[in-house]
Amino acid sequence: MIVPVILPLLALVAVGWLLGRWRDAAPAGVADVVLYLFMPLLMFTSLVRDPVTWVQTGRYLGWYLCYVLIMWGVAVVAGRLLRWPQPLRAALGLVLTGINVGSYGVPVVLSVVGEQALSGAMLLLVASNATAGSLGVYLAAGGRLRPTQAAKSIFRLPLIYAVVGAVGVQISGLHIPSNWLESAYRIGMTGPTLALVVLGLQLSRVDWSGMGKQIGLIALAKLAIGSCVGLMLAIGLGAQGDDLAALAVMGCLPCTINSVLLSLRFDTRPDFVGGACLLTTLMSPVALLVALNWLGRI
Repeated sequence: MIVPVILPLLALVAVGWLLGRWRDAAPAGVADVVLYLFMPLLMFTSLVRDPVTWVQTGRYLGWYLCYVLIMWGVAVVAGRLLRWPQPLRAALGLVLTGINVGSYGVPVVLSVVGEQALSGAMLLLVASNATAGSLGVYLAAGGRLRPTQAAKSIFRLPLIYAVVGAVGVQISGLHIPSNWLESAYRIGMTGPTLALVVLGLQLSRVDWSGMGKQIGLIALAKLAIGSCVGLMLAIGLGAQGDDLAALAVMGCLPCTINSVLLSLRFDTRPDFVGGACLLTTLMSPVALLVALNWLGRI
């Protein structure tokens, strides 16, 4: 059953939220440890231990690219039909295109699908960070930055270099002692657990007062449309078995914390983005239950 699996993950988010509320714990320091140490280490070792094929790589990255483009298109059309002002349209784009792979998706895939799907999930983590650092920055800035300027921030992400290092090891045939690799992998596995606590810490700083009926409808649409788009794309790209389950999980994920941080930085309706992030996180277990039940995984 997925419920006993998800409940401990949500409990870690709740612990982070309580720490943020009662102890005023800042998420930045813990987030840096996760982003710059544990996740790159997990990325490198998982790709070296269980390398993905070129077909799998194309399927996962193709899925993510198509998902982002479709959801971006939905945001553009919806913003125009609703006649929202530009800042709110940009905020809608941040909400619909972002999926919380790192601090939610990877732990859920590990728990629901298993370690055999970890390498693919980590590729999506790289793609999501690259998207946040390029398209996310462009949307949050309301078009004030040229695409090339926004894209430069991708190379500030440590995960990119973990992928390059893993590919270099595979191409060169460099042998890394198995005990070293296994120890590093287990250390890196701390990352997804800490990421859930970071998610709770960051959610504790979301302003509840900005939430309302409008945000609730957008959160519901994000999960409903995103789940359908993610599942149909996975089937259309020929994903089966664990790959299909992993991609189905990714389509059910909530709005990413990166979207909240970008909206704060560029003052792009952070109340709207933060409320949507919080609501989609709370509602996401329902989307996961529906998708995995349809796939026969529960």
